[in-house]
Amino acid sequence: MRLPLSTLEAFNAVARNNSLRGAADVLGVKPSTISHQLKALEEKLGTAVFIRTTRSVQLTEAGNALYRGTKPAFDQIYMAYERARVSADSGEGGLKLEVSDVIYDILLGPVIKQFCLNYPEFAIELSFSDGMSNFVDEGLHAGFYSESIVTSDDAETKGMVRVEVMQSLSPGVFATPDYLKSHGTPTRPSDLLAHDCIRYRYPTTKRLEEWDFPGDDVIQLREIPGKFITSTRSSQVDLCLKDLGVIYTLKDYCIDDLEEGRLVSLMEDWLPVPKRVYVCFPSEYRAVEPLRLLLECFGKRPREMAFGT
Repeated sequence: MRLPLSTLEAFNAVARNNSLRGAADVLGVKPSTISHQLKALEEKLGTAVFIRTTRSVQLTEAGNALYRGTKPAFDQIYMAYERARVSADSGEGGLKLEVSDVIYDILLGPVIKQFCLNYPEFAIELSFSDGMSNFVDEGLHAGFYSESIVTSDDAETKGMVRVEVMQSLSPGVFATPDYLKSHGTPTRPSDLLAHDCIRYRYPTTKRLEEWDFPGDDVIQLREIPGKFITSTRSSQVDLCLKDLGVIYTLKDYCIDDLEEGRLVSLMEDWLPVPKRVYVCFPSEYRAVEPLRLLLECFGKRPREMAFGT
């Protein structure tokens, strides 16, 4: 049997306020609506629940029994609703964020310290992934993703709020001067077939990273030779610095090594357009306080948020 919850809510409101008008004001409806709901409830029960006079309403014996039984349940519902509302506004319990190791190292990591110094009352849980998880299943509030994930046809991206927080992730091809001295310098993608390429495997999806070179001289992933495959960016760069091969990774990982001459940037004319980074979250979380404050650390205000398609 399906319970008439809306009529029971009206009944409880009248019993609490001892007035149809008072109940109507609390529920934001007309007194006539409350009257119709009570009439429907009494017809369903087969007995009266109130004795109505021109000045007040009083519970009947059946009404008293119904009120004693339903009041605790509605009290719990109201308290649960209020806790959920306060939790949504205040971010009670903190934030759970999904991020890849790359975006954490380059973008999110440097901001986390300042956020925690400014707002020590909020906790943050980081879930590392190279894809986009189901937000409900994983209990996520937001995630940081590259443009290639956000603009995909994956159903997880549909209807998300999407905020750009970084203009570009710039890929590059790098090697050490000593390696190039011993093996020669590749000047176009097809030259890599004669080199040791240190490849990267995404730890979550287990797929090998593609070495993306737009144009006619594209090398397919299966053709890229190399002795090493690793699932961390830091070890990929470290193997390269040991003169063991050529790497394809983000330039941000190699800034210091490039500036100090430990690495050389190769084939810059063949590289793809840099990709943007976005923070994505369900529209229901737009009002979550710690998320709003975190976005402000990136210089983003709520008015700048745009819905994904």
